[in-house]
Amino acid sequence: MLRSDRTAESVPLGLKNDALYFGSELAGNISRTLAVPATAGEFSELLPWQTYTLKHLLQAQDLRMISVWSPTFLLQLMKALGKCGRRLTDSLPSLIRQRLRDALKTGTLDTTVLWPELDTLSCWTQGPAQVFVPALRQLFPQEKGCWRQKAWSLCRSREHRIRCWR
Repeated sequence: MLRSDRTAESVPLGLKNDALYFGSELAGNISRTLAVPATAGEFSELLPWQTYTLKHLLQAQDLRMISVWSPTFLLQLMKALGKCGRRLTDSLPSLIRQRLRDALKTGTLDTTVLWPELDTLSCWTQGPAQVFVPALRQLFPQEKGCWRQKAWSLCRSREHRIRCWR
């Protein structure tokens, strides 16, 4: 089931593709750098969306940055990862299935196993969001980049190209 693009009063809801925040001329290039395709935003039900999103994140072995608006969004997504492991593992390549099993073997999610190159998280860190930052720091101990209040970020990739992230 697809979500509605408008409220009951016909007010448009967001953009279909977050890459469009950079403008239509950059959206195609930005979309190719994202771990999760824009089609994730078309789901209207939580479980299929979580499965789709987590599957793409797990396949992004070179994930270096996670950018979300709210820290609770990421915390809930990682909590779901522990709960829907079997549903996910059946549809993943064997190497990724093994990494997921290794990341969950202690009973606590080890994100360093899943995303060893991850070094930057970007999310809200002030106001009501600040109480959730310690939980994110515990869940993502490999984070070495900047914690910032939500803002546009630029990251240099290994290939020395500038990549933009929101």
